[in-house]
Amino acid sequence: LVIQREYTKDTQNIWKCAIEPMHFAVESIYEQQEKKIDISFMGTLTNPRRLAFADKINQLSKKMNDLKWFIDVAPRDTRTPIKFKDIINQSKIALHYYGNSYDSLRIWEIASCKTALLMPKMKNLSVSENYMPFTEYETYKDDFSDLEEKIIYMLENDKYLKIAEKSQTLEIMCSVSVTNSLGNASKSVRVIRDEIAKVFEPIYQIRPTDNWKIGSQVFCEKTY
Repeated sequence: LVIQREYTKDTQNIWKCAIEPMHFAVESIYEQQEKKIDISFMGTLTNPRRLAFADKINQLSKKMNDLKWFIDVAPRDTRTPIKFKDIINQSKIALHYYGNSYDSLRIWEIASCKTALLMPKMKNLSVSENYMPFTEYETYKDDFSDLEEKIIYMLENDKYLKIAEKSQTLEIMCSVSVTNSLGNASKSVRVIRDEIAKVFEPIYQIRPTDNWKIGSQVFCEKTY
């Protein structure tokens, strides 16, 4: 059994065994501050595909100059967590675009700050309907051709507030399961938390018994 955070419908199963999506718990960085920034993006150039996105938001910030923007695109491996925490907590809307991975700490940290999240639709199966569904964000196209339209939409009549509040407080059914030749084993836990950073705790991992072999039963184990 392979547990993979980046598992998508396009993932190639080189192991030729059962694969389950897995989410990781992320600590909240929420701090109550005035939301004085309309749009923000802080990120590093971990992948060349972020270059076009960085160019796009720079263009939009000049075109939509009636809004207050904060854009900080840094070189790879440059981290400023204290600054990121301050900026995100002060933002009405925070942008995200894929770097090296489809999942990112940034996604869950933004959501924990009662800040509306605007990003492409998540590809990870871990947040799909059958696992730990997360839909409390607004999407834009992968080529960001509708990004300007979505920003305007979210700011009209403060629509971003509803998205932000839902993303920080929600109820999620977390479950994992595996099927083998003898049947299946599964465990689910329904959790309610004030912050999305904690909704995935506790988690249940499925692991084989000590004498595991192909076709053996598996059991669920609670972990924190």
